[in-house]
Amino acid sequence: MKGYQAFFHLIKKGILKRYYRIEILNASEMIIKNDINEIKDILSPMEELSKISNTNETKEIFSFLQLKSGNYCIIKCSISSIENTFAHAIIFNKPLDFNPIELIESNLFIKRLDELKENNLISMEMEIPENHISREKIKDFLLNNRILYLNKLLNAFIYCNENKKPIYIYDTKDNIILWIASLSMCLPNKFSHSLTFTTDDLISKNGCMINGLSNAFSDKEYVFDFLNLNYPSFESNYNFSDFAIKSFLKDFSQLIKFNEFIEDCGYDNLDKNIDGCLELYKIVENTALNDEEKNEDNKYLKPAFEFASENIKDDFLINVYNSLEMHLQIISRSIDIESIKPFSKFIFKTALNNKIPLFIDKNCYYFFAAIDIIAIKSSDSLPELLKIYEEINNEFSDLSFAILKESISKERIEFLNALLSRKELEDRSGFYLYITLKSLIELGYTFKQAMKNEAMEKLIKHCCYITSKDADIIDKILKLCKEDIEYWVNIVNEIYQSIAGTIISHIFVKLYIESINSFDEDSLFIIRKKLIEMKLDSLLFEECIERLNNSESLVEDFSMIEKDILLEFPEFAKEYSNEIIKKYIMLLPSENMYEQCKNILLKVINENYFINDDVLKLILNRLEDSIQFDNIDNDIKENITQIVRIKTSKNIKTNQNIIELLSLFFFLKENMDKEYDFDDINLNYIDIENLDIERYLSYLNLILPYILCYIKSYIDHRKIIRFLDVYNMEEKFLIVYINKIKYLFEIDANKGYIAFLHFIIYFFYYLEPRYKLSGEDEAIDSVRKKITDILKELSKNILNKLNDDVKAEFNSIGVRLPLQWEDIYKEVSTNIF
Repeated sequence: MKGYQAFFHLIKKGILKRYYRIEILNASEMIIKNDINEIKDILSPMEELSKISNTNETKEIFSFLQLKSGNYCIIKCSISSIENTFAHAIIFNKPLDFNPIELIESNLFIKRLDELKENNLISMEMEIPENHISREKIKDFLLNNRILYLNKLLNAFIYCNENKKPIYIYDTKDNIILWIASLSMCLPNKFSHSLTFTTDDLISKNGCMINGLSNAFSDKEYVFDFLNLNYPSFESNYNFSDFAIKSFLKDFSQLIKFNEFIEDCGYDNLDKNIDGCLELYKIVENTALNDEEKNEDNKYLKPAFEFASENIKDDFLINVYNSLEMHLQIISRSIDIESIKPFSKFIFKTALNNKIPLFIDKNCYYFFAAIDIIAIKSSDSLPELLKIYEEINNEFSDLSFAILKESISKERIEFLNALLSRKELEDRSGFYLYITLKSLIELGYTFKQAMKNEAMEKLIKHCCYITSKDADIIDKILKLCKEDIEYWVNIVNEIYQSIAGTIISHIFVKLYIESINSFDEDSLFIIRKKLIEMKLDSLLFEECIERLNNSESLVEDFSMIEKDILLEFPEFAKEYSNEIIKKYIMLLPSENMYEQCKNILLKVINENYFINDDVLKLILNRLEDSIQFDNIDNDIKENITQIVRIKTSKNIKTNQNIIELLSLFFFLKENMDKEYDFDDINLNYIDIENLDIERYLSYLNLILPYILCYIKSYIDHRKIIRFLDVYNMEEKFLIVYINKIKYLFEIDANKGYIAFLHFIIYFFYYLEPRYKLSGEDEAIDSVRKKITDILKELSKNILNKLNDDVKAEFNSIGVRLPLQWEDIYKEVSTNIF
C-alpha cells in the first residue's frame, strides 16, 4: 500500500508581513485538496507556539488521526524557530498491516527542512520501518510495574471511545509516547487505527483522542497523571483489557487471531461490546465452554450472544454458527435467564438467513431446550421467561409457524406431561399451559380438535388444575384466550371446575370478571349461553354477587346484571334471581332504595321476575320504608291494587303496611264524590300504629281531607278520631283535625261544610263536657278558638244556615242547644252584621 507525503511550514502574511500562517510547502499530487486544508486547520496552533518556542530547542509532536475524507494521516510537527518550524504528514487510504504507532520516530520523517528533497514527494511503501517502536521495548516498559496502570488506561479508552471523550496523559515526553504505544499495541490492529492520538495537546480533535500533556491540566476531565500516580475512576472494567495485555505480553498470536475474528465479524467501532466479541471468540475457539455437569458460572454466554445477534454481519453469521454447532446442545442446556434472549436471537437470526426447514426446526429445538432448562431450574424466572418467549416469537414472526409447531409437537407434549407430573415441577404448569394454548390458537386448531389428542388433553387438564391456584398466570391465560371464545369458555370451565366451592374461587371469579368485561355485547351473550349449557350456572351467580359486592356504581351494575343475565336467561333467573336481588337490596344505599325496589316490584307484577316470598317481603319492606307520603309517584298509584293483591295472596305482613295505608288514601280520594258512608270504608286491614311520629303526621296531612268527606254525623267524627289518634295526641290532634276541615272547604265547600257542622255537634255534645270533667280548660279554649276562626271566614248566609243546622242537629238528638255555641255564634255574627 502506498503512502503520500505533504510538508507544511510557517510563512509571513499580511501587507506588512507582521504575522505567520501555516501553508503548504510541498505535497504529493495524489493528496486531495480537502485533506491539505483539513491538515492546515489542525496545525494552526503551531503559529502561536512557534513565537514562544526556545530557538535552541526543537519540540517534536507526533499525531495520528483519520481525516474527514476517510484517509489516515500521521504527522510529525517540529517546532523551534519560526524559520525552522515545519510539519511532515504521511497520508494513506487504508489501514496498515501493522500498528500506526510503529511509524513514530522512524526514519520515514525528515528531521530538518533542509533534508527536504524532490524525491520526498514520491509515494512510499507503507511498511514497518527499521527503527520503529518494537513490542520488546513496550514489554520492557510495561513490566516495570506499569501493567495495572495500562489496564486502567485501556478500560478508560474503551469507555471514552464509545462516549466520544478525550483522554489526557501527563508524564515525561518519552513516556507519553510509550504509554500511547502500549495502548495502541494492545489493541487489535483494526482498532489501533481508530486510536486518534497526539503526544502534545497542541493538536486537538473532537471525540475520543489520546492527548499528551506537558503543562497544567486542572481543567481536564479524564487525566492519567503518571508522574503523581493520579487516575480518573471508571465503573467499567472490561475483560478485554486483561485479555489484550496478557496476549500482548505472553502470546501475541492470540491478539492477531482476535483481530482476524473482528475483521470477519464486521465489528468496526470499539465500544462496550468488545467483551461480547471476546467471549464469542473464546467460544468459537473452544476455550470458554464448560462441561454442563459442572454447573459453573456461564455469565459469559450473555455478552457473547448479544454480540453475535447484534453486531455480526449477516454473511459471517453462518460461519460463527457452524463453529458453534457442535456445542449448541451443551450451550442450550447451560443457558440462564440472562442469556436466553440473545442466544435465541442468534440462532433464529441465523435460521432466518438460512431458510432451510430442517435447519429451522433444529434451532427451534435448541430454543425450547434452553427454555426448559431455565424453567426447571427456577420457577421465579417464569414471568421473565414468558416475556422473553413472546418477544422472540414477535421479533421472528417469519419463523413463528415453526416455533409454534415445535411447541406442540408430539414428542414435546409427551415430554411436558412427564416433566409436569413431577411434584416439585408442577408449579411450572401455568407457564407451559400459556405457551401451548398460544400455539394452538395461533396455528388455528379448535379446542375440540386439540382435545382429541389424548396427550394434549391430559396436559391441558392437568395444567388447568394446577394453574387454578396461580392468579397471575390465570390472568395472562384468560387474556390470551380472548382471541378465541371457544378456548376462553373451555379454559374457564376447566379452571373453575378445579376450584368451585373452595376458598380461592372468589379470586378466580375476580379474574374472570376482569376478562369477560373486555368482550363486546354479542360475545358476552354467546359466552354466558355456553357457560349455562356447560352447567356453569354457579359461576354466573358468583359473577353477579362479586360484581354487586365490589361495585362502585351499584345501580348501573345491577342494571347490567338484570339486562344481560337475568332477563336474557330466564331459567337461570328462576334459580338465582332471589339471591342476586336480595344481595342487591341489602347493599343498596337509602337514596336509591325507593326507585330500585319499585322497579323490581313492577317487574314482579309484569311477571318478568319470579321471586320467593322472603325476598318479596324484603323488597316491600324496603320500598315502604322509602315511601314519602308527600311525594307519591304515579307508578305506585297505578299499581297499588296489584301490590295489595300480592301482599294479600302471599299473606305478607310488612313492618308499617304503608301500601295498605296508601291504598286507603287512593280509595278515599277517588270516591270522595260518592255518597259512601264512613262505615262503608273497610278499615280492617289498616294499621297505623307502627308508623313513627314523623310519618304518622305526614300520613294525617295526606288522608284527613279525604276521609272527612265521608262524614254523615257527629258519630263519624268520633270513629275517625278513635281510628286515627293512635298517639293520643288529643288537643294537638284536634288542632290538625280542624285545620284539615278548614282545608276541605277549599277543595269541596259542601263536604267541608258537612264535616264542620258535625264536628261542632261532636265537640259541644261530646268533647267539651269530657274536657270539663278532666279540667282541660285550655284544650277547650284552643278548640273553640279554631272553630271561631273558621266561622269568621264564613259568609253571613252560610253562618246563619250553619246556626240553623246546628240547632236542628241538637234538636234531633234531643239535646238543648249548648250555651257555649250560642255565645260563639253571637260573638261572630255581631262582628259580621
